[in-house]
Amino acid sequence: MRPRFGVALGAGALLVTSAAGLFAEMQRGRYAAARTPEDEAHEDRAREALGWREVGTASGDRLRVERGVRVVVPATGLALRAGHGTVTADPPARADVLAVTALVERELALYPAGWLARIGLRNVVLCERLAEDGRAIPSLPNVRESLLVDVSGAPAYLRRLVHHEIYHFADVVDDGQLLSDRAWEALNAPGFRYLGSGRGARAPEPTWPGLDAPGFVSRYATSALEEDKAELFALMMVAPRRAAELAAADPVLATKVAALRDHVGSIGGELDGQFWERLAAERVD
Repeated sequence: MRPRFGVALGAGALLVTSAAGLFAEMQRGRYAAARTPEDEAHEDRAREALGWREVGTASGDRLRVERGVRVVVPATGLALRAGHGTVTADPPARADVLAVTALVERELALYPAGWLARIGLRNVVLCERLAEDGRAIPSLPNVRESLLVDVSGAPAYLRRLVHHEIYHFADVVDDGQLLSDRAWEALNAPGFRYLGSGRGARAPEPTWPGLDAPGFVSRYATSALEEDKAELFALMMVAPRRAAELAAADPVLATKVAALRDHVGSIGGELDGQFWERLAAERVD
């Protein structure tokens, strides 16, 4: 069933209720179907109701046509009731928002046509002062088929952030959740335990690499299994040669790289061995 939602305006903010279309989880299998004109029209009406407008660039037009993703900005402040509290943000006022848009579009264009649609990513919403219950956060994935990104980060960090969050979309495709994965946990060294939550360890710009334990590319990766996967995937996308070097020296990390390749490849859309070979040849770490 296609989700329906409504909006209520008040105090200069856009309020979207969870019952009216906030997705914290994706429905397994429904993104593999081909998009229909009815689907596109519905999504256009959804963006219009939310006050989300496309930034409007030539590369953005290609991204929409070839990958089914739009880079948008909110026309007014927004407040979203999410599972962990109220998420708020302002429209981006930075003079370099077009530069951020171009960066995001370039990173999204790395993915094969069709793959982003398969994981359910329809919009990347650029905003400022993104916060969850008053605490600043850099991004928020899996929100009504959208990714919210605070544009205030440094370019190198935003590049990494986009891919980190994209994996959170991919992570729920197979079983509809991302908090439990016994097979992944079994890849870790004996006795290792995650801290329990990425939310408690969240920092605006966590660093990498900087191995704290075998099999991890950042301290944030040790916080929770879903963050472990997303951090490693982001490194594989942003610095594939560096990821390969680390994996060659770390058997635990090597098994994780192989597991992530298998997972994203199983989603389809030609994100396969040849994709990783091309990426390593083209990207300068």
